[in-house]
Amino acid sequence: MDTVFPEGTASARPFKIKGNRAYGPGVIDMKSSLVSLIFAVKALQAFQMCGYKNIQIILNSDEEIGSPTSKNIIEKYAAKSKYALIMEPARKDGSVVTARWGGDVIRFM
Repeated sequence: MDTVFPEGTASARPFKIKGNRAYGPGVIDMKSSLVSLIFAVKALQAFQMCGYKNIQIILNSDEEIGSPTSKNIIEKYAAKSKYALIMEPARKDGSVVTARWGGDVIRFM
């Protein structure tokens, strides 16, 4: 999810696990946040908090190129939603990522 590297990058920098860390192209980016999302939903379920029943999760693999094939479904569910989160991980210093060098629109209510 959410990773675009030139052809051959995975061969030059293959995925590996060393100790308790993973290395390779794209191991951070949204993947770490997707793992966090899974555990957050599991925690809501474990503590019997019914809020997880209202969560819609959309995973689109074409985000890096503007979501041409997933845009309609994202817009459909966004129109029905009060909040939307894009699961981009924080930076090394802990600051929140609110945009990348692509396009973005954020509305604060």
